[in-house]
Amino acid sequence: MWIGGLNGPSFVGKAEITKDAAVVDKILTDYPKKYTMKALVGPSRENFESGDRIAIRITPVKHMPADFSSAPGTPAPAL
Repeated sequence: MWIGGLNGPSFVGKAEITKDAAVVDKILTDYPKKYTMKALVGPSRENFESGDRIAIRITPVKHMPADFSSAPGTPAPAL
C-alpha cells in the first residue's frame, strides 16, 4: 500500500474486515473531506449496518524502503 500516491511512503500490511464503531466513524468523517464531490453518494452508517459496505482495517507489518517500486501483477514483498 502506498500513502498519498505512487511515490509516497509504502508498506505491506495485514487487512481485516471490522465492524469496530470507531473505524466506521472515521470512514464516515473522512470520506466527505477527501471526496467532496461524492459526499452526497458516499457511505452511510446504514450502509455499514446492512452489510452493503464493509470497513477494512489495515495494520502495517513491514515498512518498505523509500526507493521501493512495484508493478501490477507482481508478487508482494517478502515479510
